[in-house]
Amino acid sequence: MEEDIYSPDLNLPTGVPETSETMSHPPQSHVPNKPPENMQQQQQHSNNGSSALISAATQGDLSTVEKLLEAGGRPLAHGLDALEAASRNGHEDVFMKLLTSSSDELAEFIKGHSNAAQTLLTFATNLKCRPAILMLLERGAGTVSIDFEPTYSWEALSAAMVLDRDSDDMVAFLLAHGVGRDPETGRLHPEVEILNHAAR
Repeated sequence: MEEDIYSPDLNLPTGVPETSETMSHPPQSHVPNKPPENMQQQQQHSNNGSSALISAATQGDLSTVEKLLEAGGRPLAHGLDALEAASRNGHEDVFMKLLTSSSDELAEFIKGHSNAAQTLLTFATNLKCRPAILMLLERGAGTVSIDFEPTYSWEALSAAMVLDRDSDDMVAFLLAHGVGRDPETGRLHPEVEILNHAAR
């Protein structure tokens, strides 16, 4: 009579069908990893919220902007799109609301995106929105190093020169508040000095 050959792991005769009763470790069904069920919905909600905020800013719909912000909308979620939309379409009240609602985030954003901060300064200048200009300057926008080309300060100052054709005196306002000055020495960049004289 032929002897049974035993499995070293399960201690069962080879050839004996394995059942849930005879197996020491029943097989586990394989369930593929799935993302959280609400992940895509959350992402879609975020994208839709940002798009709605940009749309409301474009239209100058302050009431809708306020509601979206109260619901958790973030003005800087997609860079400067919402703020640019408000500035480009002349909606000063919406622009200020977006800025003030993101005050803490704005400060961090300016630290890490100096060029974008200068662009924000230009948006505010185009609106002739002095409170927004002051808020941005307090957070570091507008200063340049004497060693570097003041490209973005030029942008804001150039916009101000266009506005000054209507006697808005924006160039003097920007210069008086440090735009184009070296943050360490307080000196105007030489090229900004030219603008200063041209504006007089």
